[in-house]
Amino acid sequence: TAPGAEAALKRHLEELRAGQPNYDLLGTGLAAATRRQLGQIKETIARLGPVQSITFKGVGPAGADIFEVQFERGTTEWRITMESEQKIAGLSYRPL
Repeated sequence: TAPGAEAALKRHLEELRAGQPNYDLLGTGLAAATRRQLGQIKETIARLGPVQSITFKGVGPAGADIFEVQFERGTTEWRITMESEQKIAGLSYRPL
């Protein structure tokens, strides 16, 4: 796992829940996508409820760290790549 990936994911999930992502800690493309999709992402995160656990599952073929995030009302898989120890280069998720 990349240094800081789990902490960055946890921080970003809380920022999304609040509707206030720290765009300075996101890569340029991710920041632009997050700005465009923030309303939808915030709704999804709110619907899932609070984070219960984050579990590292492995590294994907493209090098992204894969985490399973268990929320109060659902489970998702997140793939995260880091630009630095705190800055997220890429991030995607899907329901499980």
